[in-house]
Amino acid sequence: MSSPPDDPNALGRRSIFYEPQWNPSGKAPKGFKNVPYPLKNPKDYPSDPRAEKIPLPEGPPPKYYKRKTTAIEAPEERRDLYKETLQFVPRTIASTQKPKTP
Repeated sequence: MSSPPDDPNALGRRSIFYEPQWNPSGKAPKGFKNVPYPLKNPKDYPSDPRAEKIPLPEGPPPKYYKRKTTAIEAPEERRDLYKETLQFVPRTIASTQKPKTP
């Protein structure tokens, strides 16, 4: 079985549309041409003076962390299942039998 041909519209990490989480294949949106880095004719746009007047908050910038929510990383919980099962045994049966300690 052969693998499907590479999508000519996807350049991977070389694409200007590449983003590790949202677009890991670097595929261009519909209607846009995919351009690889480095750009052949990069354009330099002047900065907007209104944007330069926006005051930035003081202190260090916020940090963003990926949230880990897999079952493997869940904290270990150990329970005594023998004691828990004794709670479901009717009193008439539990009083006639002596529980064996493990």
